[in-house]
Amino acid sequence: MLPPDHERRAWLRAWRAWATAADLAPLAAVVHLAAALVAQRRAPEDLVTVLDRALLLTEVSPTDREVVPLPLPGPTVGPEVLGQAYEALLAGGERRARGAFFTPADVARRLVQLGLEAGDTTPGVVLDPAAGGGAFLLAAADALAARGVAAEDVLRRVHGIDVDPVAVAVADASLRWWAWGQGSRWPQQALALVVADALADVAAWPGGGVDLVVGNPPFLGQLSRHSVRDRPAAAALAARFGPAARGYVDTSALFLLAAVRAARPRGRVALLQPESVLVAAHTKALRAEVVDGADLVGVWLAGPRLFDAHVRVCAPVLVVGQAQGPTVRTWTERSGVEGPALPADQVVARPTWAAVAAAARGVPRGRATGIGRVGDEATATAGFRDQFYGLAPFVVEVAGVPSEEVGTDAWPWLITSGLVDPVVVRWGRTPTRFAGRDLATPVVDLAALEAADIRLGHWVRSRLVPKLVVAAQSSVLEAAVDEAGRWVPSVPCIAVAAPPGRLWHLAAVLNSPVATSWALEHFGGAGLSANAVKLSASQVLDVPLPPAGGDWDEAAAVLRAGTGDRASLLAAAAAMVRAYAVEDGEQLVRWWADRLPDHLS
Repeated sequence: MLPPDHERRAWLRAWRAWATAADLAPLAAVVHLAAALVAQRRAPEDLVTVLDRALLLTEVSPTDREVVPLPLPGPTVGPEVLGQAYEALLAGGERRARGAFFTPADVARRLVQLGLEAGDTTPGVVLDPAAGGGAFLLAAADALAARGVAAEDVLRRVHGIDVDPVAVAVADASLRWWAWGQGSRWPQQALALVVADALADVAAWPGGGVDLVVGNPPFLGQLSRHSVRDRPAAAALAARFGPAARGYVDTSALFLLAAVRAARPRGRVALLQPESVLVAAHTKALRAEVVDGADLVGVWLAGPRLFDAHVRVCAPVLVVGQAQGPTVRTWTERSGVEGPALPADQVVARPTWAAVAAAARGVPRGRATGIGRVGDEATATAGFRDQFYGLAPFVVEVAGVPSEEVGTDAWPWLITSGLVDPVVVRWGRTPTRFAGRDLATPVVDLAALEAADIRLGHWVRSRLVPKLVVAAQSSVLEAAVDEAGRWVPSVPCIAVAAPPGRLWHLAAVLNSPVATSWALEHFGGAGLSANAVKLSASQVLDVPLPPAGGDWDEAAAVLRAGTGDRASLLAAAAAMVRAYAVEDGEQLVRWWADRLPDHLS
């Protein structure tokens, strides 16, 4: 086993510095490491031979390894150290472009365990379709051995695919070292490791199907220039996967779909994914196809910083060809602690799987009675990048603007997301940042804008109507009321236009605990923070409305009479949970109150 995580990271930093100073290719450096471990009798001699052979295949000559001292890992070290050492030497840009982030051994073991527990038999074939240095293959080997499978048979059962021939060579050496450590002779048999792109090459997958697909496929978001697929690759994936591969679907999600298609009936799939896969609009078709062919047993919300990708990570656990069970389980934290189970229809029957993340993070369900949606009474729009950058040259401070014109349709306030509080904005009281500038009192020079760009000027004027401005990336859903229609909402704020007589009723809805709970249960996980509320314009329109009545009227009146202070917000919240007939309204209000911004008095 590797040393504890902080010690492992310290060693990897020292190891990376050594390899850089020695000016060695990654595999050549791993050969040095193997030789040093062999010299201390901490690894078998055959390890160097198999790695030297891999070096020759990559046309890199072995170097004199006797005169080069190098830092060594702690006293408890095993085969997984080779993959970790290799990954540490990949350049940051190369890792991002390939999505190659190798997995710590404890995370691999836990995911393999979850995959095995989802079925009732010991798998005959275990596959990692993006095997890297072999972390999951080693974890699977340990798990199979613990179930009584002989080491020689384990090597026949574990299969791996990866596009990187060096990673495959490292995985090969690691598995042979593992088998030797089980008391077996050094294996001479060929291992089931293939150099190929598992998404592009269907033939690389084991014939006859797979019993457990487990691993950490490349996280390649399609909104980043470092990882975007080229047109031929995108076309090939669309031809293979159909609508599920269109748009901005992360490459890791396509591995999930490929695994479901390749697994045998009652085969299991457990693949790490970015948490956004649970909720992103462009993975809706993919999620639907996955649960159409498999039972979503549960989801592991493993959190951020499992590896150097610095994204929140989850892992759906599926059984292929099995009818959906009555519940969907959750596991949380790096250790995979059992969390609450949800009724399956609250997950798989919805457009997103956000409910599992909400339940795991303790979001109380509103269980609200609703009779309509915000879209029945309002429209919602959000700007785009073009409007943001087009507006930037015409945003100025109020200095030099006649005071009587500030906040008029000639010089409207610019409202950024950071200025929005429940009901009110902090314009002029709190500085904000817009287009790389710190501004205290930003306004839009609308005359100059219209003279320069009439279309963008029209876009701004169309927003100068009575409305609510909804913030993005907030701890609670925040909607400020612009009764006069003199604010310009900056991207990514959402403008919700409604008749003036309904603005305060809609403000009571969007600023209620029910709306925040609903947003997290249906779309939580889309924000930068795990606990942030982030809705699109169309999603804001889907927020449920309560039945008309005195409680809703009371909440609207309280907010209108108040100043966005905590006391009025709490009073309105209490009225709204009554309006929605929430089963445990007091608990919901307490939870929501704890999330309110600290600066509210």
